[in-house]
Order: sequence, then C-alpha cells, then structure tokens
Amino acid sequence: MSENTPQKQSLHSADSDLHKTRRSVTWFNTVAAALMLLITLPCFIVIPWLIKRQDGGAVFYSGSRMGKNKRSFTIYKFRTLTSDAEARLGAQLVSTSQQQLELPIGKFLRDTRLDELPQLFNVLKGDMNIIGPRPERAAVYEAHCRQISGYDKRFAVRPGLIGYSQLFTPHGASKKTRTLIDNAFLQRTPHRFGELVLLIYALSVLALRFAYKGWRTIKKKIRRNSRTKTFAELRQAVRVRHPETYIMIFDDILAEQAATDEHHHGSIISGDVINMGVKDIYIIVSEPLPEHRLRIEMLTRYRSFGHWKPRFKNMHCHACLKIQRFPELQAKGEYHYILSMEDITPLNHLKLHKYFLYNSIC
Repeated sequence: MSENTPQKQSLHSADSDLHKTRRSVTWFNTVAAALMLLITLPCFIVIPWLIKRQDGGAVFYSGSRMGKNKRSFTIYKFRTLTSDAEARLGAQLVSTSQQQLELPIGKFLRDTRLDELPQLFNVLKGDMNIIGPRPERAAVYEAHCRQISGYDKRFAVRPGLIGYSQLFTPHGASKKTRTLIDNAFLQRTPHRFGELVLLIYALSVLALRFAYKGWRTIKKKIRRNSRTKTFAELRQAVRVRHPETYIMIFDDILAEQAATDEHHHGSIISGDVINMGVKDIYIIVSEPLPEHRLRIEMLTRYRSFGHWKPRFKNMHCHACLKIQRFPELQAKGEYHYILSMEDITPLNHLKLHKYFLYNSIC
C-alpha cells in the first residue's frame, strides 16, 4: 500500500490542479463577460436603433443551439437577416444565401462580429464560454456535421462566444476544416492564462477589422452620396485589387501534345491578376488563351496580423475563359481575360477567401 502512496498523491495533485484551472476559467468567463458588456454598452444603443431604422423588425434574434452534451439552449444575437430568414434557410448554411436575406447593415455586423455581442448574456447565464467551439443549429448538425469525423468532440465542452476556428477562417470555410482547427485547440493542455491570451488576441484583431471595415463603409457612403456610380465602378466595388498577385495557367491538352509531338512545347502561361471576386478573375497575359478548360495556380503576397514580414500563399483550381477584354491591345502583346473558377476544393476555397479575398478575421 505504501508503494502506491506517491502515485495516489500525484493523481490527487493533478486532479486538484485541473479543478483549480476549471474554476479559474469559470471566473474568467464571468468577469470578462461583465467587463465586455460594460465596455460595449454604447453598441447596445446604436445597433438596435440602426436595425429598427432599416426594416422596423425585432432587434434581437433568438434561436435554439446545441450546447454541452448536445443540450439545447437559446442563443441571442443582433438580427442581421430578414425576419423570415431561419424559416427559409432550414438546414441550409447561412453563407450560401445571406446576400438575399441580409439586412443592409447585416454584412458589416457579421464581418466585425458585432452581431454576437448579445451572447455575452449567454456567457453570464452559463450556457457558453468566452472561448470555445461555436454552437450549431440542430438542423445544420444533422444535415452537414454528423458525418464529419471528430465533430462530436466539441460537445464535451461549452460552446464559445469566440470560436477557435472562427479566429483563423472566413465565414465560407468548410465545416470539416473548422472541425480540425477546433479539435486541435480542444486537445491542448488547459492553462489558466490560455483563455486570456486568446481573448486579447481576438479583441485586438477585431478592433483592427472594425476600424478597417468602418472606414471602407464610410468611404462607400460618401461616394454614393456625392455622385451616381457608373456600371464599371459598381462592378469594381465587389472585386478585390491584386497588384502583387500572379497567375500560372496550365494547359493539359498542350501538355499531352508536347509529350508526343516535338513541335509543341509551351503548356504554361504566366500573367498578372488585376482584380478578382468570388467566382471570376481579371488577368493580363502575354499569350492568347485557348477556350477549353484550364488549370490555374495563383500566388499572392500576404501579410497577416502579428507578422510584419509578408509571406507567399497560393491556391489551385480549374478555370474557363469567360470574356476577352480590350482586343485592340493584342498588338502590344497584352491579352486581357476574365476567367471563371471551377471545382475549388475545400482547402483552396479556404485559401481563396482568406488570402485573396481577405474575408477572414485574421
């Protein structure tokens, strides 16, 4: 019996440390939520006024979500969609239909995560933590998440106001990708100051994003009020400029011909990306493009929050020629094309939105 005493003492000490850590996390959730409510009190005055002014409907949205051990609870948000949005969505993901269902202020609130502020009350009630995997609708879980390996691990803890994967991925990231990130954080060793570090990091990034989005919104409002936009200006407004992004176009048909015919050599065309949207890319190349399906790789310089030195990021997909612009410039060796992207894998979809369209928080 005496030989097991040190082992028992060690286990008792570990259990005691774990209990202290969990208790400190509980205190952290309560104190942090109360302080954040106090600091963001003006938002609870301004945002409801803006929502009421836009469509006169309810200010808050409340809906059922799956929490710890899959128990349902009522979550609160500032309403960013139309009043009948949830009935129309069902098990459909919000990101696929938000354009026609979103309020005018909805995109700004969702991009800056200000719509999540009422969930501070959920934290005070004990339904949620400040940091943790985001809660899910039961219908979405059944339709999209139940079959994802390891997804149910999130139900071992309370859901979070700030999600682990939400910090590093855009709204359009796949459920599988977000599950991998969430599970990596769930498996880490608990630390008393870990949640505080993540909260400070998240608030810092959100403050910068709020300033950036706010400035862009003000600029658009000024331009809209000063004069009527032309069609070209409206089209440009939904695109992201890319002065340091390059494209390589791979022609599989020419590559097959080059393997059997010595007269065919080039199967790669390189060029510059001028701007791009969710589906289309505007490029300039020095050679004419064939009209059949092509493979493309895009490379861009990307500077993330906390990293002053830029890094290079790339993505791959298939594309088809959509429009040729300015044919008169062919004499100068400039071929202007708009390509439509196709068959984007979940990983490349994540890269597109995060590194090329800048839709991620970080």
